[in-house]
Amino acid sequence: MPPTAKPRVFTAAQLATALGVTPQAVRSRLAGMWPARSGTVEVRGQEAAAFAFDELPGGLMSDLTKAWEATERRGWRYRNLAHFLSDPPPPAKGGPLAKADSPAFRAGDFHAIDAAIATIRPGTKPTPAEASMVWDKAFQTVEAFIESGKPEPKARRIVLRHLAETLPEFRLSRRSFDRKLGDWRRSGGALADLVDRRPAANRRRRIQTPPRILTGSL
Repeated sequence: MPPTAKPRVFTAAQLATALGVTPQAVRSRLAGMWPARSGTVEVRGQEAAAFAFDELPGGLMSDLTKAWEATERRGWRYRNLAHFLSDPPPPAKGGPLAKADSPAFRAGDFHAIDAAIATIRPGTKPTPAEASMVWDKAFQTVEAFIESGKPEPKARRIVLRHLAETLPEFRLSRRSFDRKLGDWRRSGGALADLVDRRPAANRRRRIQTPPRILTGSL
């Protein structure tokens, strides 16, 4: 019986180059996953997780397939999808694909935030737990942008704008965003520190306030 051929595997950096997003954006979509069949590969002397295509989340598989098809429409020809993923072409100037280290921000970079927002039932106010998860993913995205070389003020601004556009219920201000980001960093990324405790504090104050004594003559 002939030996089973090993599947072609790809690192997050390779997938990011094919999509034209940062490696951090791809890693956020792979969060919590470990390649069951493929394990790791060595990249510049370091081990890196590598995934077979059919181990990837469905949405990521779809995005990569669309990127391959878009590249072929630009005139590039590949034997198959694996060939494209292993050797994607340089991006078209001004086109939808760009180098992973480009200073531009792309929709795929906000996947972790959007996934957290998607857990909130439409038309309802986020619960404290839901809100803290959105904040956490937002701040992780800010840090990923900074790590990839983007200026911190721009990273904060673009993430805040994305939140305002996709979750207007937050009623965000730059000051509150910066304050929460500072709290999150000081706590080492603790979700508990992102919960807005003002409603509970207000309820406690109302309970503790003695009833007003009505005075006056009849």
